[in-house]
Amino acid sequence: MRAEPMRRRGLYRLAGALLAVLLSGPALAVQDLLESYRLAQASDPQLAAAAAALRVERERLVQARAL
Repeated sequence: MRAEPMRRRGLYRLAGALLAVLLSGPALAVQDLLESYRLAQASDPQLAAAAAALRVERERLVQARAL
């Protein structure tokens, strides 16, 4: 009779560990996806050129307002 509660406790621990692993999987996948996006963004010359053009236009606007 005593072995049955211990067996259940072991199953609960196993189920809890399995649940933790399954729930952490999507979070890790999202982190990898965001990292991939940031790396692609940092190495994209067209995007860098567009960001530089935006900075230039913003500075021109600041200078035009100062006149």
